[in-house]
Amino acid sequence: MSAQKSQPARISRDRAVKKEIKFEFSREAYPDIARESDLPQESLTEFNLTLFQKLIDYKFNDEAILRRSLTRLAYAKENSLPEDDYMDAYATLGDAVIDVVVIERLVIVNKDHDKGVITTKKTDLVNMTRLRNLASGLGLQNYVLWGKGEKQQHIWTSGRVLAESVESICGAMYLDGGIAAVREFLEKTGFFCPKNMQ
Repeated sequence: MSAQKSQPARISRDRAVKKEIKFEFSREAYPDIARESDLPQESLTEFNLTLFQKLIDYKFNDEAILRRSLTRLAYAKENSLPEDDYMDAYATLGDAVIDVVVIERLVIVNKDHDKGVITTKKTDLVNMTRLRNLASGLGLQNYVLWGKGEKQQHIWTSGRVLAESVESICGAMYLDGGIAAVREFLEKTGFFCPKNMQ
């Protein structure tokens, strides 16, 4: 019996255009998520990790990946964590994965086929402001482990820093659950709302 060739993963047009899901969570059910605090966590307790996974509606198979995706280099150095135990590599990976998911969406759903059009739309959609707004909407700054100096300076008010944190989470999701996990996360958060995709 001849072995079947494995087919590349595909997203069908029907699946891609399914009804947009508005990402919402109950502030009454998870009051800690709802806090408008400028006081990020001192550590990632099991309780905080559970709340965060409910917030993003994704359960990590490997919570070590999640922890790393929420850990800044400054915090890692100050707490003598292993030299590779911080978010930067995940942010680089997440940046690339977000690009792939967005381009996939433009080609399959929008039926864009001109390279210039795709590149322009992707650049407009994947920018620091949109990623920062997504992070702020999730209250992501309350779950990232910041260095002492970063906390004193409220460094998360910088758009680039929060955008990198979203990229890091997406990189972690990709490693833990594949590209489908990232795609679903972006869909649920409204990243692909019609206004953004025009």
